[in-house]
Amino acid sequence: MKKCILPMIILLGMASCQQQQAAQENAHEKVAIINVPYQEAQRYFVKNNFQEGKSEKILKNQKDFEEIFGAAAVMGKEGIPTKVDFTKSFVVAVIAPTSSNENEIKIESLQDNGKELKLNYTIVEGKDQGFSTRNTKILILDKKSDKPVVFQEVK
Repeated sequence: MKKCILPMIILLGMASCQQQQAAQENAHEKVAIINVPYQEAQRYFVKNNFQEGKSEKILKNQKDFEEIFGAAAVMGKEGIPTKVDFTKSFVVAVIAPTSSNENEIKIESLQDNGKELKLNYTIVEGKDQGFSTRNTKILILDKKSDKPVVFQEVK
C-alpha cells in the first residue's frame, strides 16, 4: 500500500505543476492591446539627399532626425515646426516615395501588444498635382512607449 501512495503523490504533484504552467501560458496569451498616444510633428520636409523610395524610420536623437528632415517654417504662430525633445520622446516616421500625385499618409492605428508597437498606415494616392512632392508622417511618442516598432502598410 505504501508503495502505491508515493507514486500517486508524485503523479499528483506533476499534474498540478503542468496545470499551473498551462494557466501561466494562457495568461501570457491574453495580453491587452492598447492604443499608443502620439503627437504629429508639423512643418518638416524630407531633405533631397535622403534615399528615394518609401521609408519607415525610428529616430531616437536630434542628429539622426536632422539628417532626414529639415524645418519648413512659415510666418505666423502656426508656422513654427513642432519641437521634438529627444530626452523625453522618440520619433516614428513614414516617408512616401516622391510623386506628382497628391499623396496622404493616414495612420490607421498605433498599438502596443506588450512586446512591440504596431503601426498600421495607408498611403492614399490622389490626383496629379503637376509637380512632385514627398509626403511624410512624423509621430512623436513618449519614451515610456519605446519598444520595437512593426510597420504595416494597409492596402
